[in-house]
Amino acid sequence: MKNVLVFGTGSIAQKHIKNLFLLNFKVYVYSEENKLFFKNNNNIIRVKNLKNLPEFYFAVIANKTNKHLKIIKFLIKNKINIYCEKPIYFKKFDYKKIRQKIIKNKLIFSSGYQLLNDTKVLYIKKN
Repeated sequence: MKNVLVFGTGSIAQKHIKNLFLLNFKVYVYSEENKLFFKNNNNIIRVKNLKNLPEFYFAVIANKTNKHLKIIKFLIKNKINIYCEKPIYFKKFDYKKIRQKIIKNKLIFSSGYQLLNDTKVLYIKKN
């Protein structure tokens, strides 16, 4: 059974967790909030500290957007493949540097479908 680390316990994170169980992953969840969530989900392994973690097949970032970039950097440093819910971050940032680190570490990175900077959407907004 492969390990997956999920950041967050909100409604989107819970959908991912449910699907990960259906796919027979061992689910670890890190969240600084929603302690009640862990009381009601005994089959989830709660991560309280991000040090000395087991090996993960990938991680799902589904917590508050303002924390995404910090977590992405942590996961790259620890060579963990990433699925990040959209948007990747709430402010403009240098994605080229992040992308270079992802490529250098031979990681897989995927994000929820983003239309925020799509030229067609920007055109519609403008007009």
